[in-house]
Amino acid sequence: MVYGFEAILPMDLEYGSPRVQAYDKNSYKTFQEDTLDQLDEARDAALLHSAKYQQALWCYHARRVRGRAFRVSDLVLRLR
Repeated sequence: MVYGFEAILPMDLEYGSPRVQAYDKNSYKTFQEDTLDQLDEARDAALLHSAKYQQALWCYHARRVRGRAFRVSDLVLRLR
């Protein structure tokens, strides 16, 4: 089992299967670079989405919080 690579059988190499004959190292390198660029773009989009979500969550929380001021001698309930 291989991770991140495509397995090629020894018989394919020996008899020259169409997949092996069509392999071009330069086009594969270009494809790999394009894939890495798309990965960076997807990561940036996910980071932006996460930041927007966090900001919306903070705004929701800020609207719902009620401020309370306590003075000395106020009675408060303390849970154990």
